[in-house]
Amino acid sequence: MSQLLMFLDAWTSFVRLFSEMNVIVAVLFILGLVMCVVEIFMPGFGVFGIGGLVCMALAIILRMTDNGDGWMLLYMLLITAIVCIVCFFVLSNIANKGKFGKNSIFNVESSVPVTRTEGTGDFESLVGQQGVTINDLRPVGQARIGNTVVEVMSANGFIEAGNKVKVIKVEGNVVTVQAVKK
Repeated sequence: MSQLLMFLDAWTSFVRLFSEMNVIVAVLFILGLVMCVVEIFMPGFGVFGIGGLVCMALAIILRMTDNGDGWMLLYMLLITAIVCIVCFFVLSNIANKGKFGKNSIFNVESSVPVTRTEGTGDFESLVGQQGVTINDLRPVGQARIGNTVVEVMSANGFIEAGNKVKVIKVEGNVVTVQAVKK
């Protein structure tokens, strides 16, 4: 029986929340929600976001001082959270697909070229060539391949300095070598 009374009390508070709400509270609450949505799409110094939160908080405070109760506070906080979350997800999906998608906040491209940067050497031409290790490869060290000293990595562990090696693969700037059998 007490659960039924609690449910009726909660329902009555929900109905009173909207039926007894004055115009100033409603305008502040809606204005706050709109300002938060604007902040999502026009990020900056947070003027709209902070202003929206202040408007919503002011609306909640005004509503609570005008014969409000705990249930009304809970409902207003839940409505605020749900509307903000739904607006964020719905509008961000629309923005990614529509004209808002060109906004810098949704630009996820890398500023670095996907293929190779200017500072990365092109070692693809070394595949198949032979050279001599300058120092021990444990498994990384240096080898002279042609007239060039290159940072290399051993494919199968330790290789002593002065041994012949062959380039077996290149991935980016990682040159992998293996010892040449004598």
